[in-house]
Amino acid sequence: MDFDSLKDAQTGLGTGAVIVMDKSTDIIQAISRFSDFYKHESCGQCTPCREGTTWMKNMMSRLVEGRGHQREIDMLLELTKQVEGRTICALGDAAAWPIQGLMRHFRPLVEQRIEEYRAAHGPVAFGGHLVSEMNDDLAVPDNLGARLQ
Repeated sequence: MDFDSLKDAQTGLGTGAVIVMDKSTDIIQAISRFSDFYKHESCGQCTPCREGTTWMKNMMSRLVEGRGHQREIDMLLELTKQVEGRTICALGDAAAWPIQGLMRHFRPLVEQRIEEYRAAHGPVAFGGHLVSEMNDDLAVPDNLGARLQ
């Protein structure tokens, strides 16, 4: 394991920690746990980190069970890019990298989890709202993606 081989695999040592997991590890749950950690450790001084780690934690928590929309994967990736490189310390970068790596290497698994949840519970709008629980008598914003396939 050297710099060049890690670079070729589109990965790196990140913050310098190495965590070994076997194939039985739920990788989505593991990355969600990292998001919990980084949210907890954020001092809240910089807005991108304070807000970004909160959003990353919430989105990853929903993706563990698959309660999301396919388009939220790209939204989450965009969020990580808005945090990365825009904080006072390296915590924002460290919070973004595991999610970026998850989507780079395991995106089909995340998409499968979303599809399985959708098959069992019906369509999910942005933010994890089940379309079946939305009341059409109330004003529901169009930007929730509830009517998207």
